[in-house]
Amino acid sequence: MKRVLPVFLISMMVVLGLTGTLFAATLIEVPAALDQIFPEKDSVEAVKIVLTAEMIAAIDARSETAKLTTKVGEEKTFHVAKKGGEVIGLAMEATEQGKWGLIQFLIAIDPKVTKIEDVVVLAFEEKRGKPISRRTFLEQFVGKGLSDPLEVGNDIKGVTGATVSSKAVTHAVKDSLVIYEEVYKKK
Repeated sequence: MKRVLPVFLISMMVVLGLTGTLFAATLIEVPAALDQIFPEKDSVEAVKIVLTAEMIAAIDARSETAKLTTKVGEEKTFHVAKKGGEVIGLAMEATEQGKWGLIQFLIAIDPKVTKIEDVVVLAFEEKRGKPISRRTFLEQFVGKGLSDPLEVGNDIKGVTGATVSSKAVTHAVKDSLVIYEEVYKKK
């Protein structure tokens, strides 16, 4: 009996460690996130652009992290929000690797000044990463552009216990600004 209990406990710890601790959640779908970001919009047009080798080279030259996530032939979707026929904003989907799984974002950019207008966490597969979806954390990115450091511990205060997830948001924001400039603005 003395041997059975430790084996049972170790087995349960392994099972829980492998199956019970990863948390995956869809927090909001893209259409609802677009409504949240651009409540005054009349319409949203999805502009799809397939990445070419030249686009990837330009992105890679400006971003260390985008090199790992962008591929030739990949399609990027830019959601262009309009009111009265005028562009009022643009949002693009981004995915970054967290510590345990993928984190999906919708990142809104003010096209007039190429600065972040909003960041929304769409979904994640993390154990402790949910606090990165809080407005208090995400609001740090509003108004930031490529001239800002966009670095956890510098101009971005990371979430305690979710450092990797905090860095994932920062990378997604920075990469989205680069991709916007190198792909959408040059289309």
